[in-house]
Amino acid sequence: MGQDNPPSNAESAHYSGSKTTAESQSISDSTIDRNDNTTIRTDAQTTREHIRAEIQTTPQTASELATIVNTARSAVFGHIDHIAQSVNASPDEQFLVAPPTCKRCGFDQFDDPLNNPSQCPDCRSERLSEPEFIIKPL
Repeated sequence: MGQDNPPSNAESAHYSGSKTTAESQSISDSTIDRNDNTTIRTDAQTTREHIRAEIQTTPQTASELATIVNTARSAVFGHIDHIAQSVNASPDEQFLVAPPTCKRCGFDQFDDPLNNPSQCPDCRSERLSEPEFIIKPL
């Protein structure tokens, strides 16, 4: 009648939006190919190593890192904490944090810059920039 029948298995690869076997395999590969100057993750690289490689090149926020490594933003903060400890133990590198800043009053003296505060302690605004992380060689 007026209903469309679902495509058979043989036809499904020809519908837009469906993936062929070759496309599915290339998507499931562990290498992420990006055109926006991010590092490429390999099989041997852990999420923490990938985050570390990212912040050695450019300052990144937790949201940016979560998108790059495909994990939850809250998990990124745990990884960042461990990365900061290992970098601070190294005599060759320095872990730097641009603290969150209130977009309303400019407050940037948060107690713990590795966390993402929900509001400004001065004006109670929720419009805060995220902290940015970078590793610099000494």
